[in-house]
Amino acid sequence: MAGVIYQGSKHEGPLPAGVVSIADLRRLFSELQAKAQEIGEKTANGLKRPPDQSEEQFQGYQNWVRQLFAVTFAVNGGRGEQAMYFSADALDLETLPEPIESIHFDTSVMHKMAVQRDPLDRAAIFFDFRRPPLIDLSNVSGTPPPNNSSYFVIGANSTWVSAVHEAILKIISRRQSPLRSMIYRRHAYDALLVVLGLPMSLWASARLGALFDSFAQHAQPLPGLMRVYFFLLALLTFRLLFSVARWLYPYIELEGSRIPGMKTRLLFHAVVLSTVARFAYDVGAWILRGAAVP
Repeated sequence: MAGVIYQGSKHEGPLPAGVVSIADLRRLFSELQAKAQEIGEKTANGLKRPPDQSEEQFQGYQNWVRQLFAVTFAVNGGRGEQAMYFSADALDLETLPEPIESIHFDTSVMHKMAVQRDPLDRAAIFFDFRRPPLIDLSNVSGTPPPNNSSYFVIGANSTWVSAVHEAILKIISRRQSPLRSMIYRRHAYDALLVVLGLPMSLWASARLGALFDSFAQHAQPLPGLMRVYFFLLALLTFRLLFSVARWLYPYIELEGSRIPGMKTRLLFHAVVLSTVARFAYDVGAWILRGAAVP
C-alpha cells in the first residue's frame, strides 16, 4: 500500500480472574519461547552478508541475532526481592521468593538490552498476585481493588500475533473462576448489597431485636434503637465478609504459594452458607405463615 511505513496488529487486555500453577507458567514460557525463536530465525535468515564479512563471521552474527529473541521473566517478591530469569527451570516455588507479588514474562528484553530498541514482534504478560487487604472499609462502590494482571502482543506479522494471542488465552483461560470474576467486577458489592446485604441486615435486626423486646419493653425507645443498632451492625458485618472474600480469593492466585489454607476457606463457606440458609428458612416460614392467615 502506497505511503504505508508500518502495518501490523495488536492484542491486549486484562487477564481473566482465576488460578495459575507453576505448570501453567512453564507451559506459557515454552509457548512464548517457541514463538520468539520463530521470529528470531526469520530475522536471522533475512539478513544479508556484507561483502567484507566471511561466511563464518556472518553465521556467528546470525546466531547472535537469534539469541536476542528469547523469553525472560522477572519476579518481584513481597519483601522487596527482585530477580530476572531466562530459563523455565527457575519456575520453582522452592527457589522463587515467597510470597510472590508479580511475575512478568517478556520476549523483548534481550533484544532491547542489546540494540536499545524493541523488536517489531513481541509479547508480554504480567501476573499480579497481590492480595487485597483483609479488612478494607474504604468505599468499594464501583471500584474493585487495583490489579495490573494483563497481556499484550504486537507485531508486524499479523499471523504471528494471532497465533501468540491464541496460545496465551488458551493457557491462562484454563482455570478461570466465576466466583473471583464476580466479586471483582465493578459494582459487585452494590449488587450483592441490594440482593443479600440489606434483606439479611433487616432479618438480623428483627431476630436480634426480638431478644431485647421482653427485657426493654418498659424502656422505650430502647427496643427501636437496638433494632437500628443491629441493622447497622449487620451491614458492617456484610461489608467485612465481602472484604474477607476478596482476601481469601485474590484476583489471580498462584497455586501452591503461601495462601490461606483450605480449612480457612471452609470455615468462611460454613459461616456464610449457614447464615444464608437460616435467612432463607426464616423468610420462607414468614411467607408461609402470612399465606396461612385468612
